[in-house]
Amino acid sequence: MNQLSSTFRTVFFTVALYCLASFQLAPSLPAQENDECEITVREIVAENTGRGVDDRLNDIVRDLEKLSYSTFRLEQTHNRKLGVSVSGEFALLGDNKLLLTPEGFEEGKIRLKVKLTPRSGKQKVFETTLRIANGGTFIIAGPAHGEGVLFLAFTAKR
Repeated sequence: MNQLSSTFRTVFFTVALYCLASFQLAPSLPAQENDECEITVREIVAENTGRGVDDRLNDIVRDLEKLSYSTFRLEQTHNRKLGVSVSGEFALLGDNKLLLTPEGFEEGKIRLKVKLTPRSGKQKVFETTLRIANGGTFIIAGPAHGEGVLFLAFTAKR
């Protein structure tokens, strides 16, 4: 039994060492350029002051005009390249926080996990996953801001 036990241990440790060596010696695959995407987040303040739509929002004016506000003003724009499963944090107006994580690509769309944490403890954390067409824009309403609402426009491209 001793010899069988010794043989088993030798085989087990040989296999274990082989597996360990193959994991450590295997070259890591370089990151592919298409494994990341460029995310643009525009912070838009919407109010009912009758001032129209900021000219810098012309590419999404049709979508904004469907919303029940008369004024849309671009306040800040954030750009960042993120790899799949790599999170990016953004500080938004009013001490709100945004965490974005690309989750992958499918059928010409980018899956983007969104977590919006409002400064106010009265409002709940908002979490969702968006599917944005490559080069497309998705708009969501965020927390209250001043006399209106903060909208976030997400544009994603591979």
